[in-house]
Order: sequence, then C-alpha cells, then structure tokens
Amino acid sequence: MNKVKTAITGITINAPTYSNVSFNPTLINFFYGKNGTGKSTLAKAFLDGSAAFNWKSTPFPKDQILVYNEEFIRKNVQSYGNIPGVFTISEVNAEKKKLADEKSAEKATADAQAEAVHDEAEKITAEHKKDESNYFQEIWKKTEATRKKYPDTQTGYKADKDKFATKLANMPMMSASDEECEALYRTVFGKQRPRYEKYFHVHTDQISVSPLMETSIVSRSDTPFANFIRALGSMDWVSAGHNAYHKKADGKCPYCQRDLPPKFEEDLATCYDEQYKTDLQALGKFITNYSQDMDLALVVCNI
Repeated sequence: MNKVKTAITGITINAPTYSNVSFNPTLINFFYGKNGTGKSTLAKAFLDGSAAFNWKSTPFPKDQILVYNEEFIRKNVQSYGNIPGVFTISEVNAEKKKLADEKSAEKATADAQAEAVHDEAEKITAEHKKDESNYFQEIWKKTEATRKKYPDTQTGYKADKDKFATKLANMPMMSASDEECEALYRTVFGKQRPRYEKYFHVHTDQISVSPLMETSIVSRSDTPFANFIRALGSMDWVSAGHNAYHKKADGKCPYCQRDLPPKFEEDLATCYDEQYKTDLQALGKFITNYSQDMDLALVVCNI
C-alpha cells in the first residue's frame, strides 16, 4: 500500500531525548508512546527550530507550520464568560480574555473593599449620630433651669433640642452674673421698655474742617514790646482785654487806671504779624462755619 506523500520529504530532529533522529513523514502520521517518551518535545521541535525539514519544492513559510498541542490550547482557546461550550479562538483573543479576567478579578476585589469601607462609614455615621443625639440631650438637660428662667430668649428654639444646641454653639461666649442677666432680660423683654430716639448718622464730610486745627497760631513779631508780652505769656490775654475794654477805658489802663502810653495802640499792633492776623481771621471763619454745620446736624437728628 502506497502512502500519500506530502511537501515535506524528511525531518531530522536534534532535541532532548532525540539526537540526529530522522524520519520520512507522510500526509498523516501518528506517534505513540508513554508519558515522558518525548511526544510533546517532538511537537515543540517542529516550531522552535530543533527539527530540520527537507522540502520537496519551495519550503512553506514558518507561520504556516502549526502545532496544535496543550500550549496552543492554553494560548489560543479560552472559555467565554464561563459559559459551558463557548470559547474564544486565537492568541490575541485569549490574551484579551485573560486581561479581561484579571481586570474583572481586580474589580471584584475593589468592589469588596469599597463595600467594606461603605459599611464601616455607615457604622461610624451611626455612632456619630448617636453621640450627637446624646450631646444635644445633655445640653438640653443642663440648660433647663436657665431656659425656664428666661423663656422669651428662645423663640423658635423651645421644642427642638438639635436646633437649640446648634444655635447655642454659634452664639458668642460671654461672662455675666445672674443679676446682670436678669437686668438685661428686663430691659429687652420687660413690659416697660425704655424708648430711645432714632439715631441718625452724620457724615463727617458734611462738617467743615480746617488745617488750622493742626497748626499752632502764634505771632512771630520781633519788636521789643512784642518780645516783652510774649515773654510774659500774655499775648492772647492782652489782646482780649484790649478788645473788650479799650473803648470803655477812656485812654486809661482798665486794670491800674493809669494813662496808657501815647504809642500803646501802635506798640500793641506791632505785636501781631500779618501771618498771625491772617490765620486768626481764617480761624474765626472756620469756627463760624463749624458752628453752622453742627447746628444743621442737630436739626437733622431732631427731625
């Protein structure tokens, strides 16, 4: 019986358990042997170059030599979604399936961790709510006497413990005796409440100002009489007295009743230089304007 030949006329193998072993394959060949006799080694040799092929004509490309063994199944055949009898074929799909399985496993682990964290968060939240409720209850209990003593201070907060404690926590701290608290309570919530006039704010830009308020107004005259009066520190006193009495004194000193020197008016005039007179005049005008502005402010406040 003639066997059907193939494009490969001979194969020589050099691999573990095989040393320069040759055979002439036909179209279909069967290899029998016990475990460990080299059947899997023989299959690997066809792919890794340990087997030398003799071709009848042009050799096949390497990628056309296929070996379907356990390694091929492991790389190329994967169950799809753990559905019995459904598989993916090809090394690329198998790698994708393997990666997808790994990611699914990672997701399952992450989901489990997230669920554990969520459960722990719910536990902590429940404990917090319990502690908060106890805190509100304790605040309500410790403020009972004060709340009953000053009931009008808690309008809108008399029935809700949580709302009352939250409002109390946001109030500024203050220290006061019982007497001070009672007096303040009577003032705010008493039947006889004091009446106050409406407050009006007067803007400072409505009131006259002058740089003279920051200036020392003094005479700088250098005459002997001026120096004498300035040395006594009586410049303003002499000027005020002269203005008040010189028309009534009939040429006499209003204090000692002696006749005034003939040049007294002239000497007195030389005590005050022009700058002093100018500043004094401006100051008088400022006083007049300021008084008028304040009178107007009082009128506005009394409307």
